[in-house]
Amino acid sequence: MTERIISINGLAVALQALLPKDRTRVTVAELMAATGEDRRAVTDVMHHAHVDGRVGRDVDTDSYFAIAQGNYLSTERKST
Repeated sequence: MTERIISINGLAVALQALLPKDRTRVTVAELMAATGEDRRAVTDVMHHAHVDGRVGRDVDTDSYFAIAQGNYLSTERKST
């Protein structure tokens, strides 16, 4: 079971790395081709990333896109 968790986490990292930072949509078919995974594996992992707010979803084109994340190393900080 640990191997499967590691491979799911690795797939999540790989799929998110395939999304261009300019919010270009990448279809599920393209993600499947790039990773060699089936539709269910790709959509399961990307669904969780979408629900967590790490990626966007375009239902009309069956695609995902990157969402800008905060930069931890940024010099800009909110004042408290």
